Amino acid sequence: MKQHINIISASSRDSKVLHIGIVLQCNEHDTFGIVVGYSCSEIRGSTMIKMGFPILSYFEKERGFQLKEKTFVVYLVNSNDYEHALEIKELSSFKLINGSLDNEIQTFSPFIQMEKGFKCLYYPTKKQEAIIYLEKVLTAEENALLEYFLALKEFEVDNIPSQKEREDKLLKIHTYVQNFEIEKELQTYSVTQSAWFQSRPGRDDHYFMEEKRSIESTDPYIRSLLPLCNDLNYYSCNGRSSDEVDFSRKNDQQIKADKTKAIKMYSKTNHINFLINDYYEHIFSNKDKKNKIWADIESILDYYHIEECCGKYFYNTLTIKHYNNLRQNITTK
Repeated sequence: MKQHINIISASSRDSKVLHIGIVLQCNEHDTFGIVVGYSCSEIRGSTMIKMGFPILSYFEKERGFQLKEKTFVVYLVNSNDYEHALEIKELSSFKLINGSLDNEIQTFSPFIQMEKGFKCLYYPTKKQEAIIYLEKVLTAEENALLEYFLALKEFEVDNIPSQKEREDKLLKIHTYVQNFEIEKELQTYSVTQSAWFQSRPGRDDHYFMEEKRSIESTDPYIRSLLPLCNDLNYYSCNGRSSDEVDFSRKNDQQIKADKTKAIKMYSKTNHINFLINDYYEHIFSNKDKKNKIWADIESILDYYHIEECCGKYFYNTLTIKHYNNLRQNITTK
């Protein structure tokens, strides 16, 4: 039997407000952490207006609990106390769903509804022993933070590998190439040629010609030795001539010629060097992409230039002043 669960708004005009933010500090031996988020964008009609400002908040925690710097989190604040973050949850614990909410709500788990248009946070909590979900349509900035979070998740390598990891990888490449048999690797190479007629009543007909040169191997060096392609061409015609027949066949002569050329070009030394270069290019390409994403995130949060003044956060001075004030307030509690 499904239990009734209330859904309560937790947007900027409500007593409790949900935010997406990033951890600045959450050390194992501290009794507090610090998070930076964004506040006060609003919807006007069907448009999200960017008019907010970054906010710094602290959260209380038990010693022993820690989160890495720059961990994405979801948290609550009371509308009259933005400095105090409550009920921190890692954004990675939120399931992404499309469609009906009914089944997800019954699980009492956090999730994000990923519909076209605005995305919506659903945050489970309790109120006087009753189970409730807090609901918030993401602000423009929080939506951008979510997109950046999802983009960062796609990178398998979090940091530049350690020296030990690099040495292990190079040894693995060397062993792989020494045992490599190019003739065996080329067995799945194929050249296929196809053609077909397409009738188009009321318009010119088309006769298509396609050539595919492919191999199952994912080894980038081997793939570089072959003229891989997927070429499709056509010409217009008026009806089908006797020469315009449908066919699909392997070109064994071309397969043999391409394999022979690849074998002649193959070098174990070049193979090793190619795979090493590919390995490092992948690492630094991912690193550059991640750095660009973090630069965009920091431009949204702008947390290097925030200071509290008259209850609002303004730019112009370094975060460190307000950051130290937070530390002092928490330590003396």
